[in-house]
Amino acid sequence: MSALPAVPRWVRDYALVALVAALVIGAFARRPDAPDLEGAAPDVHLQRTDGQAFELHAQVGRPVLLVFWAEWCGSCKQQTDDLNRLRAERPDVEILGIAVDSGDNERVALHARRHGIQYPVAAAEGDVAARYQVSALPTNVFIDAQGRVASAVVGALDFEAFDRRLR
Repeated sequence: MSALPAVPRWVRDYALVALVAALVIGAFARRPDAPDLEGAAPDVHLQRTDGQAFELHAQVGRPVLLVFWAEWCGSCKQQTDDLNRLRAERPDVEILGIAVDSGDNERVALHARRHGIQYPVAAAEGDVAARYQVSALPTNVFIDAQGRVASAVVGALDFEAFDRRLR
């Protein structure tokens, strides 16, 4: 058997620097914190793109999922098919997509049609995103049938995760 050739010192040094850089970046790069919401969900009064009014307090008695998203958000687009499936398979759940920094309802409706969004959406108005402590998108807020925030998750979810949190 022959011995493996020696690795030049500069390759080892470069590999060590790359490893240290990856560890440092990994230590500081973390997912944004989910909103820290407890108790009664802040009320929401929005005009949906289909012309219907959405008032959160009128939804008491059924679970609600508020999905804060934006048309430019890639992770938001990842969960569209799962949200469409959730809408079809869980008619007991009220879903509202709230478009942040995406223009008025006309523009939001156009984007929703282009991307096949089949659940109700509305442009964020006033301070609704601030009241829900939205700091990153998508932010998914799960509200129980009594109108209390059950949980909030930052980042894209799949159908099973949505369904599990709504049970």
